[in-house]
Amino acid sequence: GDFGVLIGEIIQIQDDLEDAFSKPANPDWLRQGNNILIIYALNADYPDRGEFEALFPAIAAGNEESLVRAQDLLISSGAVSYAAYHLVQRYQRTWKLIDELSLADPTPITDILADFGKSLSEMLSISGVDIDLRTLRTDDLSAKFPASEQS
Repeated sequence: GDFGVLIGEIIQIQDDLEDAFSKPANPDWLRQGNNILIIYALNADYPDRGEFEALFPAIAAGNEESLVRAQDLLISSGAVSYAAYHLVQRYQRTWKLIDELSLADPTPITDILADFGKSLSEMLSISGVDIDLRTLRTDDLSAKFPASEQS
């Protein structure tokens, strides 16, 4: 149960990151309420939130310049860091759960999770977040993310 939920959440957050940075604009930009990064940027308190909100009509009309600006604001608003924090948190909890299962041969699962961590690291790097998830199995997250991004 818990393992499947964690994997599902990891996949969903990764999908939200990919959708938020895809070009042309992914339908998540039109639905606004189903992407963790867009939801964060629409609700967080940061100086450019009004500008972010105002970009949606142009994005819906296919204006790529507005999309690129909104994607930049996802980074500066803290939305990418917020998503990255939650990805890493779930990734760590998944490793902990695997360790607690005391499987006779956890290699098939750990190999998949390690490969998944590598692809997540690459994807986060493209989004401006440089973290090697393979090294974060048990690291303290507070050194990697400011406390304000952990809520």
